[in-house]
Amino acid sequence: MSASEWIHGLHAVEALIARSPERIEELLLTPGRRDQRLLRLRESAVAVGIVCRDARKDDFERHAGDGVHQGVLARVRRVFDLSADPDAIGRDLSADPALKPLVAARPGLRLPGEWIDDGDEAPNDRLDDETLATRAETWRPWRAYGALHLALAGISGADLMESDDAKCAA
Repeated sequence: MSASEWIHGLHAVEALIARSPERIEELLLTPGRRDQRLLRLRESAVAVGIVCRDARKDDFERHAGDGVHQGVLARVRRVFDLSADPDAIGRDLSADPALKPLVAARPGLRLPGEWIDDGDEAPNDRLDDETLATRAETWRPWRAYGALHLALAGISGADLMESDDAKCAA
């Protein structure tokens, strides 16, 4: 998996510059295009330190394909939680019998996403599936990793709870 991806189109790139300019590695623009919107985009990019360069036609074909690029391409850094210790995550999550084989099957699994901690919970501890809330308390501070292992295995929180209920009833 590449460390970068390409985003194209004025709206998408404008939003990225406004929200996460640190993720943009470079901005490619159609040479000679001088409309106000593209000029403002270039100015806002340069103002936050983004490298801009003129693109060739084949750059747009290669990175935007048939998409409507509007004369702008941004090479964007994919974001992973690279500071987390995969050994600690694996050890802690493997204490849960449902997660143990899943963690063993995907050692060192990384979470993609925004890793700027701007909420009440650390990004690696966010949990979107409320059906897992009680069980996932034992996964702290790696709840998001536990949920990702389940999702990749095709196991929902409801499935896991049904399995637990069946074991308790037996």
